Amino acid sequence: MSTALTPSKAQAIQAWIRTGSGLETAKVIWKDQAGPRPSAPFIVMSIESLRNPGLDWTDAERVVTPNPGMEIRYSVRGMRVARLTLDCFGDATGNSNPVSILDAVLTSTALPSVRNALRTANIGIGTPEPVRSLTGLINSVMREPRAIATVALHLTNDVSELGTNIETVVYEIEID
Repeated sequence: MSTALTPSKAQAIQAWIRTGSGLETAKVIWKDQAGPRPSAPFIVMSIESLRNPGLDWTDAERVVTPNPGMEIRYSVRGMRVARLTLDCFGDATGNSNPVSILDAVLTSTALPSVRNALRTANIGIGTPEPVRSLTGLINSVMREPRAIATVALHLTNDVSELGTNIETVVYEIEID
């Protein structure tokens, strides 16, 4: 899983890619994860950049807790823009076209089930860059169909901690 995303966001993105591509879970993987390379076709997902396009804000809300000093939850929230890269490897026999697979993935964002699942995870999809074919040779002998697509993800970020609120102060004045 990408370390730039929360587990729920990473799972929602992976579910979208599986739905759009029609590939099984083991063939839609995050880059730099341990394990063998899947047989083609498969898609490797990666977050290539993550930026904060604006200013974060802080919210404070009362919480009911039996622990003194933990009466308020402070939450820092903000928007993020991530660059998601999808690298699709096709079947060397030509039975799967990686350009078509990635086009189907990007088109699937208009499906109500995909759109709703991404919305629930607070993920918006930006305008994708064109799908590019990167077909090449393996060991100068075997042709490997491959394509790449990049799309901006619009995300929310939220971190919080519990704190205290001082409502009254009792003080004594000493005059020397």
